[in-house]
Amino acid sequence: MRSQRNMIAVVFLLCAVKLHCSDGIAAQNQACVPSHEVACFVPADYLNASGSVSVEVCVGKKLNISLEHFSEFPVCHWIRGANPILTVNGSNSMVLPPLSETDSGEFTLSCEISDGTRSSLAVSLHVVMKRPTKPKLTLDKVDSRMRSPYFTCISEGFPKPTLKWTGNNDGTNVPANSVMAISTISSSEYSHCGVLCCATNAEGQECSQVYDYDLDADFMKHDEVSKVTVSPGQPLLLRCRIKSQYRLQLAWMNGSKIMNTNILSCSSTVKKEICIKSDGHKSSRMAYLFIESVNGDHGGTYTCMSPNNKTKSVDVHVQAEGFLSVQMDKSLIIPAQNASRSGLQATVSYHPVLQRCSWEAPDKNVTKCIRDNWVTKHRIVKLRDVLKSGDYKLHLEAGGQIETKTISVCVVDTPKFKFRINKANTFTFETASLVPANYTWMSCSLSNDSICETDSSWEEIPDASQTDTDVFCEKTIKSSLSRDLVDGHHLRFCLTNSVGSWCQTQYSIYYTPSPKASTGSSNYDNSSMMVLKVGSLILLMALAIVSMVLMYFVKKKKPQYQPQLQIIQMVGPNDNDYIYINFKDFGYDLKWEFPRENLELGPELGSGAFGMVVQATAYGINKPGVSQQVAVKMLKEKHQTVEKEALMSELKMLTHIGHHANIVNLLGACTDSGPIYLIFQYCCYGDLLNYLKTNRERYHKSVTDAFNKDRFSSLYHNLQPRKRSGELDTAVDNYVPMYGSTTRGQEDIALLTDNSDPMIHEDPDDQTDLQTEDLQT
Repeated sequence: MRSQRNMIAVVFLLCAVKLHCSDGIAAQNQACVPSHEVACFVPADYLNASGSVSVEVCVGKKLNISLEHFSEFPVCHWIRGANPILTVNGSNSMVLPPLSETDSGEFTLSCEISDGTRSSLAVSLHVVMKRPTKPKLTLDKVDSRMRSPYFTCISEGFPKPTLKWTGNNDGTNVPANSVMAISTISSSEYSHCGVLCCATNAEGQECSQVYDYDLDADFMKHDEVSKVTVSPGQPLLLRCRIKSQYRLQLAWMNGSKIMNTNILSCSSTVKKEICIKSDGHKSSRMAYLFIESVNGDHGGTYTCMSPNNKTKSVDVHVQAEGFLSVQMDKSLIIPAQNASRSGLQATVSYHPVLQRCSWEAPDKNVTKCIRDNWVTKHRIVKLRDVLKSGDYKLHLEAGGQIETKTISVCVVDTPKFKFRINKANTFTFETASLVPANYTWMSCSLSNDSICETDSSWEEIPDASQTDTDVFCEKTIKSSLSRDLVDGHHLRFCLTNSVGSWCQTQYSIYYTPSPKASTGSSNYDNSSMMVLKVGSLILLMALAIVSMVLMYFVKKKKPQYQPQLQIIQMVGPNDNDYIYINFKDFGYDLKWEFPRENLELGPELGSGAFGMVVQATAYGINKPGVSQQVAVKMLKEKHQTVEKEALMSELKMLTHIGHHANIVNLLGACTDSGPIYLIFQYCCYGDLLNYLKTNRERYHKSVTDAFNKDRFSSLYHNLQPRKRSGELDTAVDNYVPMYGSTTRGQEDIALLTDNSDPMIHEDPDDQTDLQTEDLQT
């Protein structure tokens, strides 16, 4: 029992965090040391955070989960779904083997110590690959005068990248850790051309270059860069060269100041902020300017000058902030036959590297961008896929900036035409096509079909051309033409849009004589048609007017809810000089309000056109703690505002009347926060009409029969000396008092109100007379 009392369930709600691929999580506990091979995760660092933890680890790394925060060594389980993947007992860490992308998923870390205290943590593990970093190009082995210096290229990535040099040369690989690649190559291999080093893995390629300038050319070559943007901390390597058999000395200038080659000479032992290295190989004379770690002071214009005053310059801009911009068309329209071999592309500008680039198709399928290889900047990003109509999105990320651009693609297929002859004496062509578009009708009056096959045989039908100015990739187009406008046996419909022009020819159409050939008959037909149209229009107008009048009277005569009791006010000396009092503007006395929660509704007792009455149980309506059967009057669910106002007016009038023995009295009402309920006394035997029908066998057929049988001495059929318990008194001595009660009720209604406001019941009959349990009416 004590052990159970000490069981404490502790759930660590952790915030979303990210393990950087190069460093892992900086663990507060030094038991776990992040490295290129191991990523560290310490749950104790996030005990007070909220949310779930997202852990990102690079492919090929181990994940070390530190358990040092426990007071004692626990038993811990690394669980995926419901299956434990790894269990440790009495250890201060849990180490997962080198991870692959298939190890990504949702996990739970569950631990328990000896006193029963448990803790659990939900972990969303993402095992990712990482593009190679932009290679760092440095100048090495610079001390020897008899040997050209070496280029060194360094890059990191997951998986480990492969390094290649211009000309697809491998260079010499230098041993490094599992994520870093290092390669060196002699500069003598590139004494006549520029140099690139490219790092490649499954995620892509990144390249860096030696910025090379040929002084023998009087112009900037395509691979020579006039403006260079570099981030602080990155290396910068410039080189100029010239062909000469003599040992010429090339000089570098910073702005207008010549840089001293002797003072700034590169050395492997003495590191200099800026160094210069002169070199020669075969007929080339070269001068290098190398900055191992650029800062803001290194920006400016650097110029290389030969003894014969040949120069080339480069502007160096040091920029810490990243930027990203993209240029792409907003729309593209292509023929369907080109959709499979066409693609999309955009022009991008960014700094320092383009980290992510992907295309999202209209069906939400995401594809990585296609980038050019062996370039230092990916200026063009492409999509190679079978295009379909819809919106394509380009997602980019560079320098901390995220950009999304959208292009609407419309694939236009050859339109399919549908031709039909309508009963309304017209021809119709229907198709679906790109718009804006122009439609043209043409006819051929020659009887020989072969002659109509030439374009010159066709004539455009006047006033039959149309232009659709809407802008849609695909729109259903319908165009109709009257038979009277066609002069010939053949008809052609042509559609032209921005993609092309298409025509559909319909031969041997039904020929109708032209208006010129049968003027008299045409005029007669036109006159008859006009009379028919006018007559039809007049008939439709008459039907519309009659329908509106009928709707008006039906709406006017539609029954509306009216209370059965009305109070009148005398306005003259005669009995008929009165008006009805409208209780709409009267106030409602809240003393009649009954708590809605104390009312339990039961079965329906009856209903009318607008409302209904249900049986209910009211708790504490007369005495606290005592329930009573009542009848609740309410409107039906679908009612108008005017009916609700009428019911409210009836409530106000009933509160004005008060209580009486021969009136079904109002007990209370519910008007607040819900439908309006009027709570009345419950008459268990219902209305008098149904009561008499139900018990007809217990009564004499007429009052005369009663007089003829001993003057009411015998009032019952099969009269028994004593009635059984619960047997109803269905005698004429109750039959007559029933209507006596009704008469007194009418009289009492009038007595309840003073002479200034007399009251009348507008509908007294045996259906509005209700029977109580003691047969009071």
